[in-house]
This record gives sequence, C-alpha cells and structure tokens, in this order.
Amino acid sequence: MIPPNQLWPTNRARADRVLPSLIADLLVDLRELDDDALATALGEPRDLHRTLYRDLTPDDHPEFAGNYRGSAYPALRNCLVASAFNATEGSRLLMPPDRVAEYMKTYAQLVAQVVSSARTPSSRTLEKLASVMIVFGNIHPFLDGNGHIQRLTFQMLAERAGYVTATGWNIHPKPYGETMDRVKVSGDVKNLADALSVYLYVS
Repeated sequence: MIPPNQLWPTNRARADRVLPSLIADLLVDLRELDDDALATALGEPRDLHRTLYRDLTPDDHPEFAGNYRGSAYPALRNCLVASAFNATEGSRLLMPPDRVAEYMKTYAQLVAQVVSSARTPSSRTLEKLASVMIVFGNIHPFLDGNGHIQRLTFQMLAERAGYVTATGWNIHPKPYGETMDRVKVSGDVKNLADALSVYLYVS
C-alpha cells in the first residue's frame, strides 16, 4: 500500500523546478480548446498526467506517468493507495485499483456535464466544481500527481464558467493545507464550494 505523494520522493526537488512551467504551458493549450475538446482532455486526464510526469518517474517505471492504477502494468495492477492527513492519524483506503477505470468513465461524464453548463453559470456552479474535485479525489486514479490534475481541472472549469483565480491560488505547490484537504475528502460539496470560493472572483 502506497501513501499518496510518496511514489517518487527522490524527484521532488526536480518536480518543484519543472512542474510550474509545464503547468503554465498546459493551461495555455487547454484555454484554446472548445468545450467538447476540453471535456475530453479533463475527463480523461491520462495525457495531462503524462505530460506533467513523464520525466519525473523512476527510470524503471515510466508507466507511472499517464496510466491508472488497476491497469495491466504489474506495478499498477493491484496497487492500493491510502490517504492520511498527518503522521499521527490513521489512514483510509481509497478506490480499489480494479474499480478505477470504471469510475473514471463516470467521472468523465460528470466533467462533460459541468463543462456544458459552465457558460451559463448559476448559484450552484461552484458546487458543481467542488463535486468534480471530490469525485476525482476519491477515485485517486494515479499513483502520484492526483492533486495537480485535480487543481488543474478545477482551474480550467472555473475559468470556463467566467471565474478568475485570485492571488494565492497555485496548482504547484498546492495553495491550501490540511484543513482544506479534510473538507475535500468529507464529501460535503457545499463546504468545499465555500472554501474554494476564496480563490476565485468573477471576471
């Protein structure tokens, strides 16, 4: 069982150097997509993950970039991932690997629905964005880098809905700490929407 964020710790310093520019380039490309293409890119995020992590994986495991847990690769097929807020509390097991692909199909449908409604925002728009974050976080499809994809997706959906990310929002490093992480995994969409709202304003 592997705790999140401990897959390839020896590359953390390099990740800090290279990820910001890779993310910036990805955002430029994603902003140019029409709604259908954006929904595909965000709802099926293996290419996004591969773009960010292909040069950060261990030399003997290039498949860690852009492939889901539960896929045919031996190191991924039966890989369980657990989540913990800190070193003193217990951990909780996330989505079993044999169900990741199935649930990512449902996630893709959710993303498509949110994208299609983003240009006509309503009072529930932020709750829809929060629901996307919660579903993805509970699936945790990749061994590492899930948070980056989660925040990248949130930012693009928010921008498509007419929001601008405020000062203090980052995709790397993450802009929030344990309190927000607890809200994200609570399943409380309203509370998460309220917490995320501090990072957004209407353009």
